Amino acid sequence: DPEGAVLYGDRRLVNHEDAILYNIVSGTASARNDTHLGGRIHPGCCLVPAVMAEAQIHHISGKRAIEAVLFGTEVMIRFGAALRKGTSYPLSDAIRFTSLPVPIGAAFAMAKLFSDDAATMANAAALALCHINSVGNQWRFEGTGEDAYP
Repeated sequence: DPEGAVLYGDRRLVNHEDAILYNIVSGTASARNDTHLGGRIHPGCCLVPAVMAEAQIHHISGKRAIEAVLFGTEVMIRFGAALRKGTSYPLSDAIRFTSLPVPIGAAFAMAKLFSDDAATMANAAALALCHINSVGNQWRFEGTGEDAYP
């Protein structure tokens, strides 16, 4: 990127992919995650850095970036809540749950950032669904009892 995107807490500009990764890690490593209990997710830690970096390098307004964050957050929460519906909650022991709704919400946020077109939204969601790579909670199956994510 000729201009790059800013790192949180630093005025340096780096390529936007590095800024997204750095900003996600810096937010989650310090345990400053936002949490939505109904969806059992942390929407802001991944969504906000991605939207802000893309908005910065493409010179998209702050208003549009906020709309995209809100839209993506709403999708994440609703998708997460839908997956949790019922009392059995069978997915909780097998995967890190946040990894399912976050890519979907992020795809919708990016689509909203660049377009209001329904086809763009549907294509973004389809692409995200095809590429979800869940983080396994193998420690639960190994018997270590180390619940890193209580």
